[in-house]
Amino acid sequence: MTAIGNDAATLEGLGGYLNRRVAYRSVRALREASAAAMASDCVVLYPDGFPARAVQRLARDLINCPTVSLVILVTAQPDIYQGIDRSRTANNRLIVLQPPAWPWTLFATIQSSLPSLRREVSRLC
Repeated sequence: MTAIGNDAATLEGLGGYLNRRVAYRSVRALREASAAAMASDCVVLYPDGFPARAVQRLARDLINCPTVSLVILVTAQPDIYQGIDRSRTANNRLIVLQPPAWPWTLFATIQSSLPSLRREVSRLC
């Protein structure tokens, strides 16, 4: 799982929670995000603070990437990204959440949306 955002405290807090549950990495610059995110099954993107067009382009690339199964956008301005939802394919999912999106909420969303993660977690119980 890869998280992309420009707020270090948010990324560190999310990482502190998710590191015990999934493989986690974070990226703070959009120009570095594409390569890291394309290698992930799930991407959590905090677009606020980045140029909207660049984020829209990255989100479309992620949605169309065959290795990315889930893209979660956490934004105070969900209307800006409404058009991206129409570009998703049958094999990929886009979820847009408004803040606050607590780490446990994000983990539950990821767990319920990715069948492979549900199987792995159920084996731990």
